[in-house]
Amino acid sequence: MDKQYISLCSRCGSERIIFKQWTETVGMSEIVCTQKICPNTECQSLVDKDIKQQKEKKDALERKRNERLVAKKKEHDAMMVELKKERKGAAAR
Repeated sequence: MDKQYISLCSRCGSERIIFKQWTETVGMSEIVCTQKICPNTECQSLVDKDIKQQKEKKDALERKRNERLVAKKKEHDAMMVELKKERKGAAAR
């Protein structure tokens, strides 16, 4: 399947060019991967900067989410310990 797809730059709208192409094997399939970039180097550097900022924001949100989950699990575990103590105390009476 040698069908070429036209990819336009998200910033300036010009047709992107092939920067790097490689093949990967996944299971029994061979996949051709292509990395395309904007031919305008200034535009591409701005796109790269924007992508980096988006990734940093996503990573920060994921870190905060994981921290909230850990805190919630600790709170839940502490509550369960208290509940077990209460049950033991009520059973001893």
